[in-house]
Amino acid sequence: MAVISQEIFLGDELTCSICLCTFDCPVTTPCGHNFCQQCLLSTWKETYSCPQCRAHYSIKPELKKNTVLSAVVDTFKLRSTDVSVAETAKSEAGWGAAAIRCDTCMKAEAVNTSPAAAPRQPGFPRAPTDRTRRRPVGAHLPRPPKAHGALLHPTRPPHMHPLPPASAQNLFDPKTAHKRIVLTEHFTRASVSDQLNPAAHIDCPQRFSVCTQVLTSQGFTRGCHYWEVRLNHNNFIGIGLAYGSIDRKGPTSRLGRNAKSWCVEWFNVKLSAWHDSSEIKVVNPHPKRVGVLLDCDSGSATFYNVADRVYPFYSFVFPFTEAVYPAFWLFSSESSITLCQLQDRSPSWVSPIPQ
Repeated sequence: MAVISQEIFLGDELTCSICLCTFDCPVTTPCGHNFCQQCLLSTWKETYSCPQCRAHYSIKPELKKNTVLSAVVDTFKLRSTDVSVAETAKSEAGWGAAAIRCDTCMKAEAVNTSPAAAPRQPGFPRAPTDRTRRRPVGAHLPRPPKAHGALLHPTRPPHMHPLPPASAQNLFDPKTAHKRIVLTEHFTRASVSDQLNPAAHIDCPQRFSVCTQVLTSQGFTRGCHYWEVRLNHNNFIGIGLAYGSIDRKGPTSRLGRNAKSWCVEWFNVKLSAWHDSSEIKVVNPHPKRVGVLLDCDSGSATFYNVADRVYPFYSFVFPFTEAVYPAFWLFSSESSITLCQLQDRSPSWVSPIPQ
């Protein structure tokens, strides 16, 4: 047990605070913090600062690979791979005999299956992607056994047409906002500041302390709910859902990096869907406004690009065990999210999810 604890601790120390993955070509800033080289460079546009302590640099620092840290990372990856291969082989030995279930009722055995079909676990995201993208990006990394065999294909959540009446406007909950998140416009707009928010100086159990995230004040346990958010800049932003019991203090509190949250996340030009640390690449529609349709009764959440019509671009299907809250991650100081005041949508606004 002591060896396992040491491995977990070492893994945390070798994790980039931007991508939350093990360092890839680690570099060190003048203030002494380490990041993946590509992650750090992607945060530098016109100004240069440390993403962790926000120290500003008048000129762009010359970054050099941290060779000592890189060697430690390589050794850690090698040891982790040896362990994960053994665990994967062991778990697949028991999993391989499982029956393939019907996609509709999830009870009867399937009559016809595709070559990629395998037992599907509730809660693992489905994406409206083409048939060639059935394996999550980053599948070479160790993953929990329950991620094996998840089918990735277009899904049409029940009761999708028409959209339900617009829900009463929700507000950002200041008790959950990270100390660098600033809430304005009567708690309907969230942005990131380089300075600590004076209004959030009091620490409390609900507040996110590691990841710059915020939840809304109202959660949902039943019925259909629809809301929209406006993005001023869809980069380094995550929009999703989280249980109220999500961790608020540790590195695993990042949306989608645990079993208690789901999100779509823009990271540079890449759009990904995340749940339980499993990533799926999604075609980026570059939306300026995103709608979310949550159906608590059927256990589904669909994300829409709201333009001249409402175009779905991703759906999660999962069972509920507790109240779920709209959740948001912001990293770039150039980005902000605004909760929109809605009027009822006409059914003609909705475009179907492609089959």
